[in-house]
Formats: sequence, C-alpha cells, structure tokens
Amino acid sequence: MSLLTVVLDSNALIYSISKRVDIEKWLSMTVPWNRIVVPSSVRDELVSLSQRNRFAGGALKLVERYAILQVSSTGDEGVIEAALGSGGMVLTNDRNLIKRLRALGIRTLSISKNKRVVLTQ
Repeated sequence: MSLLTVVLDSNALIYSISKRVDIEKWLSMTVPWNRIVVPSSVRDELVSLSQRNRFAGGALKLVERYAILQVSSTGDEGVIEAALGSGGMVLTNDRNLIKRLRALGIRTLSISKNKRVVLTQ
C-alpha cells in the first residue's frame, strides 16, 4: 500500500476531542498515511459549531495543524469532493456518509468505541 492522504470530517474531529483520541497516533498504526487534510467546508462547519459546542472549538484548534483543502461544496459534499480530489481515505463516524463514500469507492476509517482508528468494514 502506498502512502496516502486522510481527509478528516467534522464528526471525527469533534469525537476525537470529546474522547481524547490521538488521531495521528492511531492513524499511524492503521494505514501508511503521509498527509492529513481538512476540507474548507469542515473548517467552516466547525467555526459555526464552536459558538455553541466546546468540543467543536477544540476541534477547530486541532484543524490548525493540518492543510486546508479548498472545496466548492458544503457539508458532506465537501468531504466527498476532497476525497475524490485527493484520492484519499476519509476518517468519519457518520454512518450515512460512510455509506455514500463506499458507494463511490472511497475507503473509510472511523474511531471505534475503544478509541482506536479502524478501517471501516
């Protein structure tokens, strides 16, 4: 498997903050990634959510560590656009988004209940 890009979804970012999951550590144990990106739509969503959700505020601070990938779509469409454009995998715990991504042939990862990043089956 070659090195790849991992696209982060707001859902996974917020969950990682609320459950204190070290995304980079667990990604390194799961897939040979070389770049983590956050779609601009996810950053924008976190900005909006951070006004009323402290975990979203923490996720927004975490996002500063990663490259922002400009997308023209919003919400889940922006995540899909970023994944298709980068050829990467998506880290999300959103079951509906996982179904959509898999239907498009995009590989997915999620954060398990035991706080590990796992390939989605």
